[in-house]
Amino acid sequence: MELEVDILGMPEISIIMPVYNGEAYLASAIKSVQAQTFPGWELLVIDDCSLDKSREIVEGFAKDDERVKLLHRTENQGLVYSLNEGLAAASGEFIARLDSDDRWSDPGKLLLQKDFLRANSQVGLLGAWGQIIKPDGQPVRKLTYPVSDSQIRREILIHNCFIHSSIFARRRLMLDCGGYNPAESLVEDYGLWLRMGLKAQFYNLPRIMVEYRLTPLGLTRSQNSRQVKQAAGLVSRYGRSYPNSIAAKIKWAIQRLL
Repeated sequence: MELEVDILGMPEISIIMPVYNGEAYLASAIKSVQAQTFPGWELLVIDDCSLDKSREIVEGFAKDDERVKLLHRTENQGLVYSLNEGLAAASGEFIARLDSDDRWSDPGKLLLQKDFLRANSQVGLLGAWGQIIKPDGQPVRKLTYPVSDSQIRREILIHNCFIHSSIFARRRLMLDCGGYNPAESLVEDYGLWLRMGLKAQFYNLPRIMVEYRLTPLGLTRSQNSRQVKQAAGLVSRYGRSYPNSIAAKIKWAIQRLL
């Protein structure tokens, strides 16, 4: 297959996919990338020392598709380190994200998002709507968020306005904002979005493009408490930079009491 590449001979889009013991849904996630109508991408799968067959699954895809690349770690270090490793290894102008248990349901996703950022230089972080599904793939409900920059800014301190597996962003901006912060390990995406919003605009395409899978693991009560604490810390840190900080502080304070 002849790839669409930029003037440096590199794929325009780098897709970051961390995986740890993700054999159940990994092949489905990778196939949803391969189904994209825009071919100029590389898929960086960062295997965080999985104990199952995740590595073998990726190697099988990589054997037949040179765009699929395995980054294998010999010691488990966690999601944030995998994300930053993928970001450091990426060669594309744009970054897309896909969790190994989610999948892209719209084959035009990459092309539409790439064209949107090309036409809107002020936008640095672009998301899309999604569909929540059960572990077996059965639909649960639609996941929609505010669309325009002004709408997102009004709500982003109150809740994260982006599905991580839907985002499409400028790599340079992500790097300039420090990538994912290990100190925000349970809200690593949320913190990065807030930093990026200080330098560029937000936008969500009002179109279902992602299937977000509910898994039985989820967060433990202890992790959920830490997640709420970290989110509240982000609100305190960025409250002067976004609207509705008082409402957000009240919301997160209530969450900490539950």
